[in-house]
Amino acid sequence: MTPQPKSTAPSPPPLATTTTERPAEPCPPGPTTSAKRQPAHVWPPHLALPADTEQRALLWCKVTAPDWRPSKQMLTAAEDIRVIVPAGPDFDALRTFLAQHDVPVRSADHWTEAEQVGTVGDLGGATDLVALTATAAPAAGPAAYAARDAFAAQWDALADLPANDAATHVPVADLVPEGWQELLPHPTFNPVQAAAVPAVLETDQHLTIVAPTGAGKTAIGMVAALQTHTRGRKAAWLVPQRSLTDELDRDLETWRRAGRRVVRLTGEYAVDAELIRTADLWVATTEKFEAISRTGSLRAALAEVGCLIVDEIHLLGDPTRGPVLEALLARVREDSAQVRIVGLSATVANAGQVTDWLGARLIRSPWRPTRLTWQLPLLPEAAEAPEWNVRSHARTVEAVRIARGITETGGSVLVFCGSKRGVRATALALAADRGVSTKGADPDDSELVERLCTRAGVRLHYRDW
Repeated sequence: MTPQPKSTAPSPPPLATTTTERPAEPCPPGPTTSAKRQPAHVWPPHLALPADTEQRALLWCKVTAPDWRPSKQMLTAAEDIRVIVPAGPDFDALRTFLAQHDVPVRSADHWTEAEQVGTVGDLGGATDLVALTATAAPAAGPAAYAARDAFAAQWDALADLPANDAATHVPVADLVPEGWQELLPHPTFNPVQAAAVPAVLETDQHLTIVAPTGAGKTAIGMVAALQTHTRGRKAAWLVPQRSLTDELDRDLETWRRAGRRVVRLTGEYAVDAELIRTADLWVATTEKFEAISRTGSLRAALAEVGCLIVDEIHLLGDPTRGPVLEALLARVREDSAQVRIVGLSATVANAGQVTDWLGARLIRSPWRPTRLTWQLPLLPEAAEAPEWNVRSHARTVEAVRIARGITETGGSVLVFCGSKRGVRATALALAADRGVSTKGADPDDSELVERLCTRAGVRLHYRDW
Protein backbone atom coordinates (compact mmCIF):
# COMPACT_ATOMS: atom_id res chain seq x y z
CA MET A 1 0.00 0.00 0.00
CA THR A 2 2.64 2.45 -1.13
CA PRO A 3 3.54 4.29 -4.31
CA GLN A 4 5.84 2.19 -6.45
CA PRO A 5 9.38 3.65 -6.56
CA LYS A 6 10.70 4.71 -9.93
CA SER A 7 13.85 3.23 -11.35
CA THR A 8 16.82 5.57 -11.40
CA ALA A 9 18.97 3.31 -13.60
CA PRO A 10 20.96 5.05 -16.33
CA SER A 11 19.81 5.07 -19.94
CA PRO A 12 21.03 2.71 -22.66
CA PRO A 13 24.02 3.27 -24.91
CA PRO A 14 24.08 3.40 -28.73
CA LEU A 15 23.38 0.21 -30.63
CA ALA A 16 26.99 -0.65 -31.37
CA THR A 17 28.34 -2.83 -28.58
CA THR A 18 30.52 -5.91 -28.25
CA THR A 19 31.20 -8.36 -25.45
CA THR A 20 34.67 -8.99 -24.11
CA GLU A 21 33.72 -12.47 -22.99
CA ARG A 22 31.00 -14.91 -23.98
CA PRO A 23 27.98 -13.92 -21.84
CA ALA A 24 26.87 -16.15 -19.03
CA GLU A 25 24.13 -18.63 -19.77
CA PRO A 26 20.75 -17.27 -18.76
CA CYS A 27 18.92 -18.19 -15.64
CA PRO A 28 17.14 -21.51 -16.11
CA PRO A 29 14.48 -21.49 -18.77
CA GLY A 30 10.81 -21.15 -18.01
CA PRO A 31 8.21 -23.73 -18.91
CA THR A 32 8.83 -23.45 -22.67
CA THR A 33 12.23 -23.80 -24.30
CA SER A 34 13.61 -23.94 -27.82
CA ALA A 35 17.00 -24.75 -29.24
CA LYS A 36 16.40 -22.39 -32.16
CA ARG A 37 17.05 -18.77 -31.34
CA GLN A 38 14.52 -16.19 -32.41
CA PRO A 39 15.57 -13.20 -34.58
CA ALA A 40 17.74 -10.54 -32.98
CA HIS A 41 16.01 -7.66 -31.22
CA VAL A 42 15.29 -4.57 -33.31
CA TRP A 43 15.25 -1.24 -31.51
CA PRO A 44 12.09 0.78 -32.31
CA PRO A 45 13.10 3.64 -34.63
CA HIS A 46 10.90 6.21 -32.86
CA LEU A 47 12.79 5.84 -29.53
CA ALA A 48 15.92 7.90 -28.92
CA LEU A 49 19.25 6.18 -28.31
CA PRO A 50 20.84 7.57 -25.10
CA ALA A 51 24.59 7.71 -24.58
CA ASP A 52 25.35 6.46 -21.04
CA THR A 53 26.87 3.03 -20.52
CA GLU A 54 26.48 0.63 -17.59
CA GLN A 55 29.62 0.77 -15.43
CA ARG A 56 28.52 -1.52 -12.60
CA ALA A 57 29.31 -5.23 -12.39
CA LEU A 58 25.69 -6.43 -12.46
CA LEU A 59 24.16 -9.86 -12.11
CA TRP A 60 20.36 -9.54 -12.02
CA CYS A 61 18.42 -12.76 -12.42
CA LYS A 62 14.78 -13.80 -12.63
CA VAL A 63 14.65 -17.50 -11.82
CA THR A 64 12.01 -20.16 -12.39
CA ALA A 65 14.05 -23.32 -11.62
CA PRO A 66 14.55 -24.26 -7.92
CA ASP A 67 17.92 -25.92 -8.61
CA TRP A 68 19.50 -22.82 -10.19
CA ARG A 69 22.69 -21.53 -8.54
CA PRO A 70 25.10 -18.80 -9.71
CA SER A 71 28.73 -19.87 -10.09
CA LYS A 72 31.33 -18.93 -7.49
CA GLN A 73 33.13 -16.78 -10.06
CA MET A 74 29.96 -14.82 -10.75
CA LEU A 75 29.26 -14.30 -7.05
CA THR A 76 32.79 -13.01 -6.56
CA ALA A 77 32.88 -10.72 -9.57
CA ALA A 78 29.44 -9.10 -9.33
CA GLU A 79 29.15 -6.01 -7.16
CA ASP A 80 25.36 -5.81 -7.51
CA ILE A 81 23.51 -9.12 -7.42
CA ARG A 82 19.72 -9.38 -7.25
CA VAL A 83 17.49 -12.39 -7.73
CA ILE A 84 13.71 -12.65 -8.17
CA VAL A 85 12.19 -16.08 -7.53
CA PRO A 86 8.69 -17.51 -7.25
CA ALA A 87 7.17 -17.58 -3.78
CA GLY A 88 6.53 -20.96 -2.19
CA PRO A 89 8.42 -23.76 -0.43
CA ASP A 90 9.99 -25.15 -3.62
CA PHE A 91 12.39 -22.20 -3.62
CA ASP A 92 13.23 -22.20 0.09
CA ALA A 93 16.57 -23.95 -0.51
CA LEU A 94 17.55 -21.39 -3.16
CA ARG A 95 16.55 -18.52 -0.88
CA THR A 96 18.68 -20.04 1.88
CA PHE A 97 21.66 -20.40 -0.46
CA LEU A 98 21.37 -16.79 -1.60
CA ALA A 99 21.02 -15.54 1.98
CA GLN A 100 24.21 -17.42 2.93
CA HIS A 101 26.03 -15.51 0.19
CA ASP A 102 24.46 -12.16 1.13
CA VAL A 103 22.56 -12.00 -2.15
CA PRO A 104 19.36 -9.92 -2.00
CA VAL A 105 16.35 -11.93 -3.12
CA ARG A 106 12.69 -11.00 -3.56
CA SER A 107 9.79 -13.38 -4.12
CA ALA A 108 6.56 -13.07 -6.07
CA ASP A 109 3.53 -15.28 -6.33
CA HIS A 110 3.02 -16.94 -9.72
CA TRP A 111 6.40 -15.81 -11.05
CA THR A 112 7.02 -17.25 -14.55
CA GLU A 113 9.63 -14.95 -16.12
CA ALA A 114 13.20 -16.25 -16.52
CA GLU A 115 15.97 -13.88 -17.55
CA GLN A 116 19.52 -12.83 -16.72
CA VAL A 117 20.65 -9.23 -17.13
CA GLY A 118 24.20 -8.26 -16.35
CA THR A 119 27.77 -7.38 -17.14
CA VAL A 120 29.33 -10.47 -15.53
CA GLY A 121 30.09 -13.59 -17.54
CA ASP A 122 29.75 -17.17 -16.35
CA LEU A 123 33.50 -17.24 -15.53
CA GLY A 124 33.37 -13.92 -13.72
CA GLY A 125 34.79 -11.82 -16.53
CA ALA A 126 33.42 -8.43 -17.52
CA THR A 127 31.06 -8.08 -20.46
CA ASP A 128 29.01 -5.34 -22.01
CA LEU A 129 25.45 -5.33 -20.70
CA VAL A 130 23.47 -8.24 -22.10
CA ALA A 131 20.06 -9.78 -21.39
CA LEU A 132 19.63 -13.52 -21.82
CA THR A 133 16.55 -15.73 -21.89
CA ALA A 134 15.95 -19.34 -22.83
CA THR A 135 13.91 -18.75 -25.99
CA ALA A 136 15.11 -15.47 -27.53
CA ALA A 137 18.36 -14.25 -29.00
CA PRO A 138 20.68 -12.47 -26.54
CA ALA A 139 19.77 -8.80 -26.24
CA ALA A 140 22.64 -6.31 -26.37
CA GLY A 141 22.73 -2.55 -26.76
CA PRO A 142 19.56 -0.59 -26.01
CA ALA A 143 17.46 -3.77 -25.73
CA ALA A 144 19.66 -4.96 -22.87
CA TYR A 145 19.32 -1.59 -21.15
CA ALA A 146 15.57 -1.76 -21.53
CA ALA A 147 15.68 -5.21 -19.89
CA ARG A 148 17.78 -3.79 -17.07
CA ASP A 149 15.33 -0.94 -16.45
CA ALA A 150 12.41 -3.38 -16.54
CA PHE A 151 14.16 -5.53 -13.91
CA ALA A 152 14.76 -2.46 -11.75
CA ALA A 153 11.06 -1.55 -11.90
CA GLN A 154 10.02 -5.11 -11.09
CA TRP A 155 12.49 -5.23 -8.22
CA ASP A 156 11.17 -1.97 -6.78
CA ALA A 157 7.59 -3.23 -7.05
CA LEU A 158 8.48 -6.27 -4.92
CA ALA A 159 9.91 -4.22 -2.04
CA ASP A 160 8.45 -4.87 1.39
CA LEU A 161 5.36 -2.79 2.07
CA PRO A 162 5.67 -0.29 4.94
CA ALA A 163 4.30 -1.50 8.23
CA ASN A 164 2.70 1.86 9.09
CA ASP A 165 0.69 2.42 5.93
CA ALA A 166 -2.45 3.06 8.00
CA ALA A 167 -0.77 6.19 9.33
CA THR A 168 -1.11 7.79 5.90
CA HIS A 169 -4.91 7.60 6.07
CA VAL A 170 -6.91 10.59 7.30
CA PRO A 171 -10.22 10.33 9.22
CA VAL A 172 -13.13 11.41 7.04
CA ALA A 173 -14.37 13.72 9.80
CA ASP A 174 -11.14 15.74 9.54
CA LEU A 175 -11.83 16.81 5.96
CA VAL A 176 -15.60 16.91 5.33
CA PRO A 177 -18.57 18.50 7.12
CA GLU A 178 -20.37 16.65 9.86
CA GLY A 179 -23.07 14.31 8.57
CA TRP A 180 -21.23 13.33 5.39
CA GLN A 181 -19.36 10.45 7.00
CA GLU A 182 -22.31 8.06 6.83
CA LEU A 183 -22.64 8.69 3.09
CA LEU A 184 -19.01 7.83 2.28
CA PRO A 185 -17.81 4.23 1.89
CA HIS A 186 -15.02 4.21 4.50
CA PRO A 187 -14.23 6.01 7.79
CA THR A 188 -10.86 7.23 6.50
CA PHE A 189 -9.52 8.79 3.33
CA ASN A 190 -6.53 7.13 1.68
CA PRO A 191 -3.62 9.27 0.35
CA VAL A 192 -5.26 9.82 -3.05
CA GLN A 193 -8.53 10.94 -1.48
CA ALA A 194 -6.82 13.03 1.19
CA ALA A 195 -5.00 14.97 -1.56
CA ALA A 196 -8.08 15.47 -3.74
CA VAL A 197 -10.87 16.18 -1.24
CA PRO A 198 -9.52 19.57 -0.06
CA ALA A 199 -9.27 20.69 -3.70
CA VAL A 200 -12.89 19.61 -4.25
CA LEU A 201 -14.15 21.51 -1.21
CA GLU A 202 -11.98 24.63 -1.22
CA THR A 203 -12.36 25.71 -4.86
CA ASP A 204 -14.95 25.68 -7.63
CA GLN A 205 -12.52 25.07 -10.47
CA HIS A 206 -12.67 22.09 -12.81
CA LEU A 207 -10.59 19.13 -11.62
CA THR A 208 -9.03 16.06 -13.19
CA ILE A 209 -8.24 13.33 -10.65
CA VAL A 210 -5.78 10.73 -11.98
CA ALA A 211 -4.95 7.67 -9.89
CA PRO A 212 -4.60 3.91 -10.40
CA THR A 213 -7.64 1.67 -10.67
CA GLY A 214 -8.99 0.82 -7.23
CA ALA A 215 -7.49 3.89 -5.56
CA GLY A 216 -10.87 5.20 -4.39
CA LYS A 217 -11.80 7.82 -6.97
CA THR A 218 -15.51 7.08 -6.42
CA ALA A 219 -15.38 8.57 -2.92
CA ILE A 220 -13.91 11.76 -4.41
CA GLY A 221 -16.82 11.98 -6.81
CA MET A 222 -19.21 11.50 -3.90
CA VAL A 223 -17.67 14.45 -2.07
CA ALA A 224 -18.10 16.61 -5.17
CA ALA A 225 -21.76 15.59 -5.43
CA LEU A 226 -22.39 16.24 -1.73
CA GLN A 227 -20.83 19.69 -1.93
CA THR A 228 -23.07 20.54 -4.89
CA HIS A 229 -26.16 19.31 -3.05
CA THR A 230 -25.41 21.46 0.00
CA ARG A 231 -25.48 24.47 -2.35
CA GLY A 232 -28.97 23.56 -3.52
CA ARG A 233 -27.99 22.24 -6.92
CA LYS A 234 -28.04 18.84 -8.62
CA ALA A 235 -25.13 16.65 -9.63
CA ALA A 236 -24.85 14.36 -12.65
CA TRP A 237 -22.44 11.41 -12.69
CA LEU A 238 -21.51 10.16 -16.16
CA VAL A 239 -20.08 6.70 -16.84
CA PRO A 240 -19.16 5.24 -20.24
CA GLN A 241 -20.99 1.89 -19.97
CA ARG A 242 -24.29 0.58 -18.61
CA SER A 243 -22.41 -2.09 -16.63
CA LEU A 244 -20.61 0.66 -14.68
CA THR A 245 -23.92 2.24 -13.70
CA ASP A 246 -24.75 -1.05 -11.93
CA GLU A 247 -21.68 -0.80 -9.72
CA LEU A 248 -22.09 2.89 -8.98
CA ASP A 249 -25.79 2.46 -8.29
CA ARG A 250 -24.95 -0.14 -5.62
CA ASP A 251 -22.38 2.20 -4.07
CA LEU A 252 -25.06 4.90 -3.79
CA GLU A 253 -27.69 2.73 -2.09
CA THR A 254 -26.59 4.23 1.24
CA TRP A 255 -27.59 7.63 -0.11
CA ARG A 256 -31.10 6.43 -0.89
CA ARG A 257 -31.49 5.02 2.61
CA ALA A 258 -30.42 8.41 3.96
CA GLY A 259 -33.12 10.16 1.95
CA ARG A 260 -31.02 11.38 -0.97
CA ARG A 261 -32.79 11.08 -4.31
CA VAL A 262 -30.58 9.14 -6.74
CA VAL A 263 -31.93 8.32 -10.21
CA ARG A 264 -30.30 5.94 -12.63
CA LEU A 265 -30.53 6.89 -16.30
CA THR A 266 -29.53 4.37 -18.97
CA GLY A 267 -31.06 3.25 -22.22
CA GLU A 268 -32.61 0.16 -20.65
CA TYR A 269 -34.43 2.01 -17.86
CA ALA A 270 -37.56 4.10 -18.39
CA VAL A 271 -37.63 6.81 -15.73
CA ASP A 272 -40.51 9.14 -14.98
CA ALA A 273 -39.72 12.73 -16.01
CA GLU A 274 -40.90 14.04 -12.65
CA LEU A 275 -38.50 11.71 -10.87
CA ILE A 276 -35.70 13.11 -13.00
CA ARG A 277 -36.70 16.67 -12.15
CA THR A 278 -36.72 16.05 -8.39
CA ALA A 279 -33.51 13.97 -8.20
CA ASP A 280 -30.47 15.15 -6.27
CA LEU A 281 -28.06 13.01 -8.26
CA TRP A 282 -28.34 11.51 -11.72
CA VAL A 283 -26.25 8.46 -12.65
CA ALA A 284 -26.20 8.19 -16.43
CA THR A 285 -24.29 6.88 -19.40
CA THR A 286 -22.86 9.63 -21.55
CA GLU A 287 -25.20 8.82 -24.42
CA LYS A 288 -28.30 8.85 -22.20
CA PHE A 289 -27.36 12.17 -20.60
CA GLU A 290 -26.72 13.61 -24.06
CA ALA A 291 -30.18 12.52 -25.16
CA ILE A 292 -31.86 13.94 -22.04
CA SER A 293 -30.04 17.24 -22.42
CA ARG A 294 -31.82 17.66 -25.75
CA THR A 295 -35.26 17.01 -24.24
CA GLY A 296 -37.09 20.30 -24.00
CA SER A 297 -39.27 19.27 -21.05
CA LEU A 298 -36.17 18.63 -18.93
CA ARG A 299 -34.23 21.81 -19.74
CA ALA A 300 -35.23 23.41 -16.44
CA ALA A 301 -33.87 20.42 -14.50
CA LEU A 302 -30.63 20.54 -16.46
CA ALA A 303 -30.23 24.18 -15.54
CA GLU A 304 -30.04 23.10 -11.88
CA VAL A 305 -26.99 20.89 -12.45
CA GLY A 306 -24.03 22.39 -10.61
CA CYS A 307 -21.50 19.57 -10.98
CA LEU A 308 -20.78 17.06 -13.71
CA ILE A 309 -18.71 14.12 -12.46
CA VAL A 310 -17.19 12.29 -15.42
CA ASP A 311 -15.88 8.77 -14.85
CA GLU A 312 -13.14 7.58 -17.24
CA ILE A 313 -12.73 11.09 -18.59
CA HIS A 314 -9.65 10.00 -20.53
CA LEU A 315 -12.11 8.47 -23.03
CA LEU A 316 -12.21 11.95 -24.57
CA GLY A 317 -9.41 10.58 -26.71
CA ASP A 318 -11.28 7.40 -27.65
CA PRO A 319 -12.24 7.32 -31.35
CA THR A 320 -15.58 5.63 -30.62
CA ARG A 321 -16.85 7.19 -27.40
CA GLY A 322 -14.75 10.34 -27.35
CA PRO A 323 -16.70 12.53 -29.80
CA VAL A 324 -20.01 12.27 -27.89
CA LEU A 325 -18.33 13.07 -24.59
CA GLU A 326 -16.31 15.91 -26.10
CA ALA A 327 -19.40 17.49 -27.68
CA LEU A 328 -21.34 17.18 -24.41
CA LEU A 329 -18.60 18.75 -22.27
CA ALA A 330 -18.00 21.50 -24.81
CA ARG A 331 -21.69 22.40 -24.76
CA VAL A 332 -21.82 22.31 -20.95
CA ARG A 333 -18.85 24.66 -20.74
CA GLU A 334 -20.33 26.97 -23.35
CA ASP A 335 -23.90 27.05 -21.95
CA SER A 336 -23.10 27.45 -18.28
CA ALA A 337 -20.12 28.80 -16.42
CA GLN A 338 -21.77 27.55 -13.22
CA VAL A 339 -21.32 23.83 -13.96
CA ARG A 340 -18.21 22.39 -12.43
CA ILE A 341 -16.58 19.39 -14.14
CA VAL A 342 -14.77 16.82 -12.00
CA GLY A 343 -13.07 14.23 -14.19
CA LEU A 344 -11.96 10.87 -12.77
CA SER A 345 -9.39 8.83 -14.63
CA ALA A 346 -7.08 5.88 -14.27
CA THR A 347 -3.39 6.47 -14.94
CA VAL A 348 -3.22 7.26 -18.66
CA ALA A 349 -0.98 9.17 -21.03
CA ASN A 350 -3.44 11.85 -22.14
CA ALA A 351 -4.37 13.19 -18.69
CA GLY A 352 -2.43 16.40 -19.27
CA GLN A 353 -4.12 17.04 -22.61
CA VAL A 354 -7.57 16.42 -21.10
CA THR A 355 -6.80 18.77 -18.20
CA ASP A 356 -5.57 21.53 -20.51
CA TRP A 357 -8.65 21.21 -22.71
CA LEU A 358 -10.93 21.52 -19.68
CA GLY A 359 -8.94 24.37 -18.19
CA ALA A 360 -8.80 22.25 -15.05
CA ARG A 361 -6.42 21.55 -12.21
CA LEU A 362 -4.69 18.17 -12.38
CA ILE A 363 -4.35 16.07 -9.23
CA ARG A 364 -2.28 12.97 -9.83
CA SER A 365 -1.22 10.22 -7.42
CA PRO A 366 0.62 6.89 -7.92
CA TRP A 367 -0.74 5.44 -4.65
CA ARG A 368 -2.67 2.19 -4.97
CA PRO A 369 -4.35 0.01 -2.31
CA THR A 370 -2.63 -3.20 -3.36
CA ARG A 371 0.79 -4.28 -4.51
CA LEU A 372 1.19 -4.27 -8.28
CA THR A 373 3.74 -6.61 -9.83
CA TRP A 374 4.12 -7.30 -13.53
CA GLN A 375 5.95 -9.69 -15.81
CA LEU A 376 6.71 -10.13 -19.49
CA PRO A 377 6.99 -13.92 -19.92
CA LEU A 378 8.28 -14.92 -23.34
CA LEU A 379 5.99 -16.88 -25.61
CA PRO A 380 7.10 -20.16 -27.21
CA GLU A 381 8.67 -20.07 -30.65
CA ALA A 382 5.39 -21.10 -32.29
CA ALA A 383 3.94 -17.70 -31.34
CA GLU A 384 6.24 -16.19 -34.03
CA ALA A 385 5.15 -18.61 -36.77
CA PRO A 386 3.99 -17.10 -40.08
CA GLU A 387 0.64 -18.88 -39.89
CA TRP A 388 -1.94 -16.88 -37.95
CA ASN A 389 -3.70 -19.95 -36.53
CA VAL A 390 -0.42 -21.37 -35.21
CA ARG A 391 0.45 -18.08 -33.50
CA SER A 392 -3.03 -17.77 -32.02
CA HIS A 393 -2.96 -21.33 -30.69
CA ALA A 394 0.45 -20.80 -29.07
CA ARG A 395 -0.76 -17.67 -27.27
CA THR A 396 -3.90 -19.42 -26.07
CA VAL A 397 -1.92 -22.39 -24.75
CA GLU A 398 0.36 -20.06 -22.81
CA ALA A 399 -2.59 -18.09 -21.40
CA VAL A 400 -4.20 -21.33 -20.22
CA ARG A 401 -0.94 -22.48 -18.61
CA ILE A 402 -0.48 -19.23 -16.69
CA ALA A 403 -4.14 -19.15 -15.63
CA ARG A 404 -3.93 -22.73 -14.36
CA GLY A 405 -0.92 -21.96 -12.19
CA ILE A 406 -2.68 -19.01 -10.59
CA THR A 407 -6.11 -20.56 -10.03
CA GLU A 408 -4.64 -23.76 -8.58
CA THR A 409 -3.38 -21.69 -5.64
CA GLY A 410 -6.63 -19.82 -5.11
CA GLY A 411 -5.98 -16.84 -7.35
CA SER A 412 -8.26 -15.30 -9.95
CA VAL A 413 -7.37 -14.33 -13.51
CA LEU A 414 -8.53 -11.73 -16.02
CA VAL A 415 -7.45 -12.51 -19.59
CA PHE A 416 -7.59 -9.79 -22.26
CA CYS A 417 -7.98 -10.78 -25.90
CA GLY A 418 -7.81 -8.82 -29.13
CA SER A 419 -11.28 -9.62 -30.46
CA LYS A 420 -14.70 -10.85 -29.37
CA ARG A 421 -14.10 -14.20 -31.08
CA GLY A 422 -10.73 -14.39 -29.34
CA VAL A 423 -12.52 -13.95 -26.00
CA ARG A 424 -14.88 -16.84 -26.75
CA ALA A 425 -12.15 -19.14 -28.11
CA THR A 426 -9.83 -18.49 -25.16
CA ALA A 427 -12.68 -18.96 -22.69
CA LEU A 428 -13.46 -22.34 -24.28
CA ALA A 429 -9.80 -23.37 -23.94
CA LEU A 430 -9.83 -22.37 -20.27
CA ALA A 431 -13.06 -24.29 -19.71
CA ALA A 432 -11.58 -27.39 -21.34
CA ASP A 433 -8.49 -27.13 -19.14
CA ARG A 434 -10.81 -27.04 -16.11
CA GLY A 435 -12.44 -30.35 -17.05
CA VAL A 436 -15.47 -29.31 -19.11
CA SER A 437 -15.96 -31.11 -22.44
CA THR A 438 -15.88 -28.50 -25.21
CA LYS A 439 -15.35 -30.89 -28.13
CA GLY A 440 -17.11 -29.60 -31.22
CA ALA A 441 -18.09 -26.30 -29.60
CA ASP A 442 -18.08 -23.43 -32.08
CA PRO A 443 -16.57 -20.20 -30.65
CA ASP A 444 -19.15 -18.29 -32.71
CA ASP A 445 -22.03 -19.94 -30.82
CA SER A 446 -22.14 -17.37 -28.00
CA GLU A 447 -24.94 -19.03 -26.04
CA LEU A 448 -23.22 -22.44 -26.04
CA VAL A 449 -19.87 -20.88 -25.11
CA GLU A 450 -21.52 -19.07 -22.20
CA ARG A 451 -23.14 -22.27 -20.87
CA LEU A 452 -19.97 -24.35 -21.10
CA CYS A 453 -17.75 -21.68 -19.61
CA THR A 454 -20.14 -20.91 -16.75
CA ARG A 455 -20.03 -24.59 -15.85
CA ALA A 456 -16.22 -24.31 -15.61
CA GLY A 457 -16.20 -21.11 -13.54
CA VAL A 458 -15.13 -19.01 -16.51
CA ARG A 459 -17.08 -15.87 -17.43
CA LEU A 460 -16.92 -13.66 -20.50
CA HIS A 461 -17.18 -9.91 -20.94
CA TYR A 462 -17.06 -7.74 -24.01
CA ARG A 463 -19.18 -5.03 -25.56
CA ASP A 464 -22.81 -6.15 -26.02
CA TRP A 465 -22.25 -9.24 -23.82
